Amino acid sequence: MGFKTWIFFNFFMSSYMVLVSGRSLTLFFDNYQPIISKIDKKFLSVALDSSVIQNGFKKFNMSDPKLVKMISHISPAYFRVGGNMADRLIFVPNGEKSNSISNYSEEIEQCSHEFCSYAATANFSMYGKDWLLLNNLTKKSNLEMVFDLNVLRRFQNNTWDSRNAEELIKFSDRHRLNVNWQLGNEPNSFRHTFNYEVNASQLAADFRMLKRILKKYERYAKSYVIGPDTTRPEIEHKESMKYLEDFLKNGKGAVDIVSWHQYYFNGRTATESDFLDPAIFDILNWQIDVVKQIQKITNTGDKKVWLAETSSAWGGGSPMFSDKFIASFIWLDKLGVAAKKGLDAVVRQSVFHGNYALISDNLQPNPDYWISVLYKNLVGAQVINCFNATSSKVRLYCHCTSDAIRKNPISLITVYGMNMQDTPAKIRILGLDDDIPTSQKIVAYTISSNGSLLGKDVYSSGVLLRLTPSNELPHFNYTIVNAKPYVLMPPFSIVFWIVPTKSRICY
Repeated sequence: MGFKTWIFFNFFMSSYMVLVSGRSLTLFFDNYQPIISKIDKKFLSVALDSSVIQNGFKKFNMSDPKLVKMISHISPAYFRVGGNMADRLIFVPNGEKSNSISNYSEEIEQCSHEFCSYAATANFSMYGKDWLLLNNLTKKSNLEMVFDLNVLRRFQNNTWDSRNAEELIKFSDRHRLNVNWQLGNEPNSFRHTFNYEVNASQLAADFRMLKRILKKYERYAKSYVIGPDTTRPEIEHKESMKYLEDFLKNGKGAVDIVSWHQYYFNGRTATESDFLDPAIFDILNWQIDVVKQIQKITNTGDKKVWLAETSSAWGGGSPMFSDKFIASFIWLDKLGVAAKKGLDAVVRQSVFHGNYALISDNLQPNPDYWISVLYKNLVGAQVINCFNATSSKVRLYCHCTSDAIRKNPISLITVYGMNMQDTPAKIRILGLDDDIPTSQKIVAYTISSNGSLLGKDVYSSGVLLRLTPSNELPHFNYTIVNAKPYVLMPPFSIVFWIVPTKSRICY
């Protein structure tokens, strides 16, 4: 793998650093609280939409060694199977082909609302053999399963009909499958999506029922229960915020992890400028703050928080932009913001299928795949409290370097981020001490698409990235550059810099 060949540094930098470009570009570190959070190794995780199961796993051969190998390069990670079609999925332990199973009441199946096209969609089957194959894929790829159960199996009194869910749980236990569980997808939007409604207090009761069922099985008694998977907070529409607050008030003990979904804009109407607009990027900061405030109000601040489904654009992503290099800026920025704000997982929608997929239908890496692999390999757990007082289009984040890299006695910091300007950014690296040698070196991975924002080819320091013939990761080319007088960020580029430091913070 391309991350194992390293220069051993025989000199050190000061404890912290300041980065300056021109007259206004500054990145500085908090001396008093250098580490602000710590991310899990599974922080960057991936999702598979339930519609892939509905479509009979078309082009998604779960036994394909190339697919297994490609997914394994993003491990360790959670593998969340969910989406709108999770609430149409019926588990059938035995069977050969998918058939519709219509057990919903007429009220659920009839839809007069112009947007609720899913309401007319028939239920579909997931068979035991496919469930076993899906779990085998996660095991081989070093992923941990998270499965979204159908919460729209309802009795006439609107309580959850858990019988089919327990059939799946019992089958999974019998086959010794390790699974974490969700219940329902974006419940605050059920009226919009399915022309049916489950209020927050009732959903909390349903989650408590799920907890009781899982406790009957030793294997799942301590599995994560993750929910309620509400949609993103919005300034003009507060339904999702109210639903999340009501759910947590009524179901504080019903979930182990608080989860919500986040997209920036509609994939059908997204423009090129949306993918480069710092004001749009900054929406995530506000949304995370809103969720944290709801936790405070509901006394659930001790619970972990996941972005359990997220990407650039909803509706399957933008066909023009979401699988191109231009989308990598907003993806990497999301990882930086979420880590700095203390989220525990960011689940990328999706690993396969849709315009926002990391892996294309013909099993080729899309640009965000390469960014995800670099992040996994270069970015460590400790999040360093650095502040970016800079051009809004030059955005930088700081972590201790990955443990896989820090196998020498030198403390290393990974600085990563992007230059979304059409001009270079000159980043001056200055230590707090005046005696830093002008020969100080850093390792620089400069990621670009050779000037084409709408291209799919990705280059690492000028070398095109391709999987090897055996589907292993290539060598990621880097350069050794002087920290002084400045480090250059080319126009429309992404960087990962490995910086040696005298501080013991990253030992």
